[in-house]
Amino acid sequence: MIQFQPKNKYGLLVAGRNLYTGFAAVPSFPRWHPLISGNLPLYDWELLMTGTIDLGERSPLNVINPRISNSKMTLSPELIHTTIHDTLEEEIELYNKGVNLNGGYKEVAKIWPGTLQVLPEFKDAVKRFSSLSNSDTLTTVIIFSHGENGSIQMGDSWLSYQSLLKELDSIAGKKAVFMYACHSGSFQNGLEVHPEREDYATITSCKTDEVSTTWNEQELDNILFEHFRQKGKYSDLQLKPISKSGDIQHPQLLGYVDVQLI
Repeated sequence: MIQFQPKNKYGLLVAGRNLYTGFAAVPSFPRWHPLISGNLPLYDWELLMTGTIDLGERSPLNVINPRISNSKMTLSPELIHTTIHDTLEEEIELYNKGVNLNGGYKEVAKIWPGTLQVLPEFKDAVKRFSSLSNSDTLTTVIIFSHGENGSIQMGDSWLSYQSLLKELDSIAGKKAVFMYACHSGSFQNGLEVHPEREDYATITSCKTDEVSTTWNEQELDNILFEHFRQKGKYSDLQLKPISKSGDIQHPQLLGYVDVQLI
């Protein structure tokens, strides 16, 4: 892998699933409430990339488009803050000490687990970063969702990995992609024959023929978060099988470019 030194960095955080409603309805929680499945791991990355935490209301970082709904907060901001603080206590302490205060990311877009909004907001974010990026840009994309062999769920829509790569190709520079989903190894199968594969470094939570359990995804994300927080590179990673409650999955790494995310 060739080491890449970006001059500009952007982040795209996607919680493409919502286990509480099964995408049948917009959840009653506010956007990016920590209790919505897929949100909590992404709070880590938002903190690391920007030095800020979204407490359930519209993030000032996500100014992509007006589709964002004004869902009523069913829990108080104080309770939401307590939930986040208890979960991210170590990270918040580092933030308060000024450690890793903004990882150099110019902008981070967050896509929530709703229904119709996920895929359009994802495409809007890609379009925005396409207009801002150049050959010296690194875009980090982290997606938590449901997956099948060859595709990923985006709200109430499914996006093929071939189409996903076509979308990401429009962003200039290099792309670091984390894919947390069942059968996510199939994303790398497509990348191996993709014409623009040399612009990518990817990590998937499991092999093509494996399902990806939430607790194993969290364990993997903890490993990756700590590794890159310590300024580790892709080439330094040595991923091992992850097992909890009898569920075993094998994270996969495929890198054509070597980068430090932070």
